[in-house]
Amino acid sequence: MVVVALATAIVLVFGIASALASGGSAPQALRSVTLPGGTSVGLEQGTTALRTAVTGGQPPSDILGAIAVPAGSVHRFTANEGRLTSHYDQTITFTSRLSQNEVVSFFQVVLRRYHWRIAFSGPGTDQGITGTEVIGEKASADGYYWELGAIVSPTTPTGTTPFALVLFEVPQTD
Repeated sequence: MVVVALATAIVLVFGIASALASGGSAPQALRSVTLPGGTSVGLEQGTTALRTAVTGGQPPSDILGAIAVPAGSVHRFTANEGRLTSHYDQTITFTSRLSQNEVVSFFQVVLRRYHWRIAFSGPGTDQGITGTEVIGEKASADGYYWELGAIVSPTTPTGTTPFALVLFEVPQTD
């Protein structure tokens, strides 16, 4: 009986330690989110949607796994904004069939669900893109903080909503 109790205790201790040590892994992927008002929106995970922005092992898996775009979004282009620095800085643009308000709500909901701290939500301009901006900040297992800005432009007369994700590694200050 003592042996069984000891074995159970060991398995429990190592199981808890393993769960706590996996802090750098990608978070559990969401399949959909419900926006305020009840609209359900499917997700395309960052590991797929941002594949054109992965360079030199960046962004780390825990950051890439904590990003999603509305399902059905169309990738337009990816620009390396950090060419002159050693830090990751990419802008990835998309269009969606959702309205501007739905895309803004999508990022507010998804960033919170993936444990980003919402630092700002309101009118904004970045990299020449103007619209409603949602900015999230998140610590990574790589030792850096990362910032994600979703800039959502007004819905066009054709019914598409352009949006850009500006993702960068926050440089550490000494």
